Amino acid sequence: MVLGLLVTINCGVVCAQDSKDMELKPAIRFEIQELKATPVIDADHPDCKDIKYGFEGGSVVNLEGVYHLFVAEMAGDPFWVWMRLAHWTSANGITWKRQSTIKETTGQSRARTGLPYESVWAPIPVLNQAANRWDLFYTAENSKRFWPLDMIRLKQITETR
Repeated sequence: MVLGLLVTINCGVVCAQDSKDMELKPAIRFEIQELKATPVIDADHPDCKDIKYGFEGGSVVNLEGVYHLFVAEMAGDPFWVWMRLAHWTSANGITWKRQSTIKETTGQSRARTGLPYESVWAPIPVLNQAANRWDLFYTAENSKRFWPLDMIRLKQITETR
């Protein structure tokens, strides 16, 4: 199990679209500034003891100097079915601490749980400024049909200054 490598990027020159030339040009270019040789979270991390198969996907946001990772943890068997949406934090993007489980599936069938899905994946946090909260969108997998998109409204992660 490995949570990607930390890559620090430097924004390059912003290119404007030339009104005479309709060819689209990249708006922002990124260059690697630093690339760590080791994972920032791996199977030996103390907060990973209950994660059997590692991570799938995930998103990181920086809020007032604190990194917040929302990730799908492959908790156990059945593989890719017993999943957790989890919240991790870091002050520097390198040293992480697991904060909570936001949502968990049991790995049991829909018939047994009564839920319309069996697994949850791909958490994507979005700041809802009008409501002063974060909304966490995710896919909810149903092995028999379509994978719907669902959403959880989160309480404010940190106090407003």
